[in-house]
Amino acid sequence: MKNNLCTLFDKNYSYRGIALYNSIKKNCDNFTLWILCMDNETFKILNKLNLDNTKLLKLSDIEDKVLISLKETREVSEFSWTCKSYLLEYIFINNENISSIIYLDSDTYFFSSPNKLFKNLKNNSIIITPHNFPSETIHWENTIGKYNAGVIILKNNKTARKCLSYWKKQCVKECTKEKAGDQLYLNEWVNLYSNVYEIKDKGVNLGPWSLQNYKITNKNNKIYIDNDLLTLFHFHGLKIFSKEYFYPASNYNLQKKIVKLIYKPYYNELKKVISDIKLINKDFNFGIVKKPSLYNRIKKIVRNLIK
Repeated sequence: MKNNLCTLFDKNYSYRGIALYNSIKKNCDNFTLWILCMDNETFKILNKLNLDNTKLLKLSDIEDKVLISLKETREVSEFSWTCKSYLLEYIFINNENISSIIYLDSDTYFFSSPNKLFKNLKNNSIIITPHNFPSETIHWENTIGKYNAGVIILKNNKTARKCLSYWKKQCVKECTKEKAGDQLYLNEWVNLYSNVYEIKDKGVNLGPWSLQNYKITNKNNKIYIDNDLLTLFHFHGLKIFSKEYFYPASNYNLQKKIVKLIYKPYYNELKKVISDIKLINKDFNFGIVKKPSLYNRIKKIVRNLIK
């Protein structure tokens, strides 16, 4: 059975999006990754890379008059959040043979097979992943949401399509940073729809916001979160200063062991992707942020954290 996954990103997240693709290819034999290219630069790069098992979409493929008008008034991040439901709905409507799909933010990365994620859909229509905030930050659920919208798994049925339709209407009406974009709407899905499953696996959509909750270990070159195999990590907040300089995440106190086990493989993947893109377009420098004023103070962290 073919696994269908989708993501979206612009030129500033192209390195991460291609790293995500590489992680899927390493861990999944039979898949299709649908990629919504948010700008022409992204489409051109991906078209030249000619990645196996991908289907490239342009904004013009999914947009309607409403979405076109919103592009002129919303910030880049807010517009991207608005496009998630459009992308998922487009794929379902135009591909009736697709029985299920995983939406992934482009800064997620697989460490093991995604197969078990689809198995959870056997008796469910919608799967969402909780943030699992530590007790001292549990109040973030009020402003950020209980669930993270970076990973959503849907079955192509009446329930999921109804959910997508309503979510799209909500995001069209309001999708601001102040309301955590599209994310707070997920809080009500459990009550609005039947067969909604909150994933319990600690290794799925794990992010820096919850790492301190768990014991992270390496067993036979596999990473475990307590007793759960790390499947998918969400590299929220990571900064790319150059091909050699990365910063894990702001606002989170990450242990060196965690950075070495989880972040080092991702750094190495990003370096490879940057090199690959440079071979195609040596002038492609999108997604590189300027060094902050305190750069010299954190240089050792950025440069040598994983050595």
